[in-house]
Amino acid sequence: MVMVMAMALSSELGARSSEAGSSENVHKRIKIVWGIKTKTQQVWDGSLVSDGAEIVRIKPFIRHGMLDDSKLTGEVSWKSTTYNDVEGIYIDVVGSMESFIH
Repeated sequence: MVMVMAMALSSELGARSSEAGSSENVHKRIKIVWGIKTKTQQVWDGSLVSDGAEIVRIKPFIRHGMLDDSKLTGEVSWKSTTYNDVEGIYIDVVGSMESFIH
């Protein structure tokens, strides 16, 4: 299974986009959750690439939001396997409104 995601910081900021100038850098924490409660194992290994943004930190979490840095395989990559639960990552990013995370 392959999951492809692209996210613009401006879409995360919603109404604030009209308040800030487009070249102004903003700090944002984004939470991404994957996995569903099934009786089969699901692999969610992945990595991020930024375009115009600095990925400051990635913090993987497991059941009930517990942080688990052992899931990191690099500064912007992780391994994750779910079985009857969800996992995910918090991404701390700094960038302008035109920045993207892929």
